[in-house]
Amino acid sequence: MQVEGHQNSVFPATSWPIMLPKASYSLACLLLASAGLCWVAANWEYATSLQKLAGAQALVAVLVLLATWRMPGQAASHNLSAQALFSGLAAVATGALLALVGQIYQTGADPWQLFLLWAALLLPWLLVLRTVMLGLLFAVLLNVGLALYLGVSALWFWPDGHSWQNVMLAMALVNVVLLAAAEASLQYFKDSWRIGPRALGMAVAGWLAALAIGEGLISGVASIVPGLLVTLVGYVVYTRWRRDLAMVTLAMITAFFLLGGFFASHVETDVTLLLVFLAMFALMVVMVRHLRHLRQQHGVAHVDHDAEQASDPWFMSLFRIAGMGLMAILLIALLFVLSELDVDYAWVAGVVLSLMGIACYRAGKGDTLQELGVVLGIAGLLMVAGGQYLFDHISPDIRALGLVLLGIVLYGLVPNRAFRFVVALVVLGVVALLTWPGQAWLNLLDFPSSSSSTFAYVLAWMPAYQRAWLMAVGAVLALGACWRSGAAERRWLPLGWALVLLAQVAAWFAAAPGLAGMAALPLPWQVTFQLWAIWLGCAALPVAVLAAVLWRVPGMTHLRVLAPLLLAVASVGWMGAPGVAMALLWAILGHAQRRPSLLVFGVLALLGYLAGFYYQFESTLLQKSALLGLTGAWLLLSGWLLARYAPRAAMAPQRGLDEANEGVNVLTQPAETAAPAEATAAQQSPTVMPSRSEVMASGAAASSALYVAQGQAQTPTPTQARSQSQGRGKSAAMQPPLRPAPPWRRAGLLVGLALVLGLANATIYQKEQILAHGERVVLELAPVDPRSLMQGDYMALRFGVAQKLGRWLMAEPVHDAEAGTSVGQRRGYMLLRPDADGVFQLVGRSASADGMGAISYSPEDHASTSQAGSAAVIGGDHAPAADHTVEPDGAAVQDGNAVTDHTVVLAYRLTPHDEVHIGTDAWFFAEGQADRYAQARYGEFRVSKQGTGILLRLLDAQRQPLP
Repeated sequence: MQVEGHQNSVFPATSWPIMLPKASYSLACLLLASAGLCWVAANWEYATSLQKLAGAQALVAVLVLLATWRMPGQAASHNLSAQALFSGLAAVATGALLALVGQIYQTGADPWQLFLLWAALLLPWLLVLRTVMLGLLFAVLLNVGLALYLGVSALWFWPDGHSWQNVMLAMALVNVVLLAAAEASLQYFKDSWRIGPRALGMAVAGWLAALAIGEGLISGVASIVPGLLVTLVGYVVYTRWRRDLAMVTLAMITAFFLLGGFFASHVETDVTLLLVFLAMFALMVVMVRHLRHLRQQHGVAHVDHDAEQASDPWFMSLFRIAGMGLMAILLIALLFVLSELDVDYAWVAGVVLSLMGIACYRAGKGDTLQELGVVLGIAGLLMVAGGQYLFDHISPDIRALGLVLLGIVLYGLVPNRAFRFVVALVVLGVVALLTWPGQAWLNLLDFPSSSSSTFAYVLAWMPAYQRAWLMAVGAVLALGACWRSGAAERRWLPLGWALVLLAQVAAWFAAAPGLAGMAALPLPWQVTFQLWAIWLGCAALPVAVLAAVLWRVPGMTHLRVLAPLLLAVASVGWMGAPGVAMALLWAILGHAQRRPSLLVFGVLALLGYLAGFYYQFESTLLQKSALLGLTGAWLLLSGWLLARYAPRAAMAPQRGLDEANEGVNVLTQPAETAAPAEATAAQQSPTVMPSRSEVMASGAAASSALYVAQGQAQTPTPTQARSQSQGRGKSAAMQPPLRPAPPWRRAGLLVGLALVLGLANATIYQKEQILAHGERVVLELAPVDPRSLMQGDYMALRFGVAQKLGRWLMAEPVHDAEAGTSVGQRRGYMLLRPDADGVFQLVGRSASADGMGAISYSPEDHASTSQAGSAAVIGGDHAPAADHTVEPDGAAVQDGNAVTDHTVVLAYRLTPHDEVHIGTDAWFFAEGQADRYAQARYGEFRVSKQGTGILLRLLDAQRQPLP
């Protein structure tokens, strides 16, 4: 799809002695953390609250102490250090601790409070450590927390602050401020890849797009004006003061889609649709041409059209793909509007359109005609692919063959890299679906359940496994062909990327029962044998590729055998989980071919697959925990062995390269600062590192020369070279001494830890006091049973008094701020009294906890004629029928006569959907306990005098604790 022209400064060709141990340790930590999560979820019910809280606090403390102990000196790697890893894990564990406190003491606090408090607690660590991971986590938490807060409380200082569009505009402005702060502090974070600014730029673009989508049909052009102004400012900043072509491309993408969405929403006739298509096409051509011009100004020499595309970075390729996709959709809509095409024969028009696209591209000498040819080709391909999939009068195999032939013609005759990627992706994806036996792939779209492991469902797995393996093999061959020359890369790289994406998608939808889960499935031996064979084939792919790659690298005497052998043993752990094997395969190929985008894709695919693995029911949580834990332990041992037997001659030079990579990336800096950086690099390293195309052209010989060049570049004198060859100790002794980390950094870590633990324990003490001394309140409930991320299963709780109060508030048009009677008053207090059975019923509401000015509830005036779903609604005959005012001491006044009764005040809040929320809306339990908790009919609370309620436990129909 694209080539990262700037990647040579990031990934040395032979960093395997460093990369393999680091990758093994990182994957081990990830699997062990996943194993711990599954184990905790499986045993959640059997641990006491004290054990849960103590364990979470101990985890945070241990991680912070490890980060303090492993704090590097000033010259060491920063964002990739052990200290950065441990501090990031401690930050995540802090959020888990806060969520755990909220889950145990279920008071029903707003979610925004958790996220904003979490972000605030990260500030000490962020200020003293300044790592990219902490910065991104802080930005995410701030975005989520503020969005949730503004969705509930709105903008009290803003005209029409309750408008969701104004909230989105405010969130965009917040991210603009964060982006400016990230740019100002870039040197402190040592973010050479500019991950922080680019992530925040995408956040700004996302909020602006949401603003335009949410308001485009109402406010007209005013809905896109803020977005266009922000993109204009971003364009000026990143073309003049802080040059970053990725951010410029992001600004253009945002402006392009803002204008496209605005124009498309105002199409009323076929003429206006034609005008919109022409205007957006002209804008796309101008933007593509301007991006190329900017790229030439950044130092890329002017070359022919196809060769220039070969050096397009990933963000420019994405812009081209997104642009041609939008234009193709507009063109298809225009054709259907103008010609009234029959859907059954739309594929015929698609073939004609594709041929016209080929002719335009081949005849075009400039951007305009060639871009038009690309759009025509994509539109025609989409029409043919959709028509062939829906046209069921012909055999699927014949339709698939015809689509493949058209794809080959388009791929071969239109040498546009983005176009080739789209062609390969669409053709191979539709062919995979057409040839799926019995269209059973639809079964893979169903959410799995505990009863879904049937023979029919297993039959749907098999084609997914087969297609994942075949596409992965094809991706390896296509990417391997890119090693030959630049021309081969232009030909095969788009196909390779399409196969990578399709293989990972197929692996994602394939079930992962694992070894233990497989034994529990009653399958015929033929099916079992086929599954084992395809599992073995998927697991063997990364092992074979790693062995082949290491065989080309000189100096890897022990690692050539040791690394593939260790990976082969570890692959037993993820047999039956093809997504893990595929993700590792992309990471290995990305590192070997020096493609950062492929490496990052592999890492993200691994994280996403492990997250989805939790929800798969083919094996239990305990089985998952054991499998992940054993595999993680083996990878820890593998990392130690790889570091132990790594060639020392390669380890020493790589340390200097890792430190150099923490510096400024000259390709993203202004010209006046880039030149001195390049001069400094030239002075420090007299040997010029060859480009990746040169390495591919010369094969193993160039790889060997590069390996020697790296060693020479980082060993200035023969004396140092001799000392490094004598062992690890002397090699380390020859390195420049590291300045010790300043004491205030360690102090900042410890202060942050003290704040986290202090706040958590203060909250725990407060909640325990409510449980010990609060009023016992029993409320009727009606549960349902979805899934939860952290604690196995949970029930969603619905309380009758909350539903009754919600109907009351919605039916009350009069605003009474003192009593909190309007829906605009997002918080208040309900007044409850027990009935003859001890179940508390709604008798009134108030704006304050003291009950002053309370308004009573009359069920005859607010009776509901319907019930939603299975939600339990308390009968109104238990509540007082007469209208009266409730006093805070429990005395009800009716016609001037005091009626003594027991009244409890319980706080409530209104959700953005105007639902009344009290205490909590969920009860968590261990996996497999759904039948037990299905008997729950009541919830037992402890309520403080201030109205804070904590759900203590669930009760059965006799109001007794569940057995």
